[in-house]
Amino acid sequence: MFNLIHSMRFICIIFQIIKISPLFSQISTQNEVDSLLDESYNKFVMLQIIESLKLSEKAMLLSEEADYEKGMLYSYLSIARALQEVGLRREALEYINKVQNGKYFKKDAFLKADTYWLRGRIASSQHLYSFEKKYHLKQLEASQNITDFKKRELSIITAYFYLQNLYVKQNKPDSALVYQEKLERRFSNNDSIGLFYKISLYADKASIYKTMERFEEAAEQLEKSFEVAERGNSPFLFYPLQVYGDLEIERGDTAKAISYYKKALKNSIDLNINHQTMHLHKKISDLLLKDELTFDEAKNHLREYNFISDSLKRHNKMISDIILSEIVKEKDESSSEGVKVFIYIVTGLISMTILLGVILIIRSRMNKIRLIKKNQQLNSTVKKMELLEEELEKNIFQDIIELAKSNSPEFLPLFAKNYPEFVDAMKQLDPTIRNTELYFLALSYLNFSTKEIASYTFVTNRAVQVRRNRMRKKYNISSDADFNEWLRSLEKGKTLVDEEVIG
Repeated sequence: MFNLIHSMRFICIIFQIIKISPLFSQISTQNEVDSLLDESYNKFVMLQIIESLKLSEKAMLLSEEADYEKGMLYSYLSIARALQEVGLRREALEYINKVQNGKYFKKDAFLKADTYWLRGRIASSQHLYSFEKKYHLKQLEASQNITDFKKRELSIITAYFYLQNLYVKQNKPDSALVYQEKLERRFSNNDSIGLFYKISLYADKASIYKTMERFEEAAEQLEKSFEVAERGNSPFLFYPLQVYGDLEIERGDTAKAISYYKKALKNSIDLNINHQTMHLHKKISDLLLKDELTFDEAKNHLREYNFISDSLKRHNKMISDIILSEIVKEKDESSSEGVKVFIYIVTGLISMTILLGVILIIRSRMNKIRLIKKNQQLNSTVKKMELLEEELEKNIFQDIIELAKSNSPEFLPLFAKNYPEFVDAMKQLDPTIRNTELYFLALSYLNFSTKEIASYTFVTNRAVQVRRNRMRKKYNISSDADFNEWLRSLEKGKTLVDEEVIG
C-alpha cells in the first residue's frame, strides 16, 4: 500500500512538471525571439541586410512555433523593413499586411508607428506623394501614444523629417519650413536622438535655399550639417556633400561640383551604401562627359554605375532566394531539435505510466501535423508573391487613372515610370515634345474619350478635338488610323518613325 501511495505521489509530481514546463519554455522562447529581433535591428542599422534577414526569419519561426504573436508581428515588420531597403517592395507589402492583420497590432503604438513609416517609405519610392504624406501623418498620430520616451521621440522626429523631406522634393518651401522648425525644436531638447536626421535636415534646408537661388544661406545650412556630423562623430556625410555638389552646379562651378560629388562617392563607398554610390557615379559621369579631356574617366564612372545597377538587381533576386531557403533550413533545424527533446522526454518517462507515453505520442503527432502545415504554407509562398505582384500592379494602374481624373501633377511622373516604352518612343519621335503634349497623349494612350479628356483638363470637347487634329498633322497620322491605337502601336515597336520619314 505504501509503495502504491508513493508511486501515485511521484506520478503527480511528474504531471506538475509537465504542466508547468511549457510555461517556462514559452518564456524562454519569447526572450530568445526578442534577443534575435534586437540583434537583427542592429545588423540592419549597420547595413548588413542579409544577416538581418536571417535573424528575423529565425525569430519568426520560433514565434510561430510558440504562438508568440508579438514576436511574429515584429518579425514580419523586421523582414519587411529589410526587403524595402533592397528594393523588394512588393514582397515587403505582403509582410506589412500580415502585421496589420494581427490582433496585437492595435495594442502596440510603436508597432503601428513603424508600420506606417514603412508604408510611407514604399509610397515615396513610387513617387506617390499623397500616400506618403498620409502614412507619415498616421505615423505621427500613433507616435504620441508610445510609452517609451526614447522610442516616442525618435518616431516623432522620423515623421517630421520625412514630412519636411516630402515638401522639399515637391519644392514647397513654406510647407517644408513648418516641419523643419518642429524638427529643430525637437533636436534642441534631444541632441542625442536622431543624429542622422539632424544632419540630413540641414542638407534639406540647403536644398530649398538652392532652389530659391539663395546660395549663401544654402552654404550656411550645409556647414551646420557638417558641424553636427563632426560633433556627433557621424560618418554619414554623403548627403550634405552631394547637396554641396548640387549647389556648385547652380553656381556654375562644375569643377567644384565634381570635387564634392567625388567626396560623397568615397563616403558612400566606405559606408557600403550601394544605391547612393550608383547614383553618384552617374552624376559624375554626366558632368565629365561634357569635356573631351575627361571622357575616359567619365566612361569609368558610367561603367561602375552600370555594374552596381546590375549587381543590385542580382542582389535583390538573391535575397528573395535566401529568404525561402532560410525558412526551409530553420524548419529542418527546429525539427531536428524537437526530435532530440522528444527522445529525452520519452527515455525519462517511459517507465512511469502508459498514460504518460500516450500523451507524449499525441504531442509528437501534433508537432508533425504542424510541421506538415508549415511546409504546405511555404510551398504556397511563391504563388502568393505572384498574386501580390499582380494586385500591386493593378493598384498602381488604378492610382494612375485616379491621378489623371483629378488632373494631378503627380500623374505624368507616375505614368512615365510605368509606361517607359511609350514615353521613350514619343521622345525619340519628337525630341522637343513638351510635357503638356505628352500629358495629352498619355490620356489618349489610356483610351480616355474626347469627353473625358475635356472634363479632366477643364476644356471643351472642341478644344480636345482641335488638339488631336493638330497632333495628327504633326506626326503625320492618317485620318483613317485610330488615334489611340496609333499611340499604343509605338510601344509595340512598330516602325512608324521610319514610315513617317519615308512618307
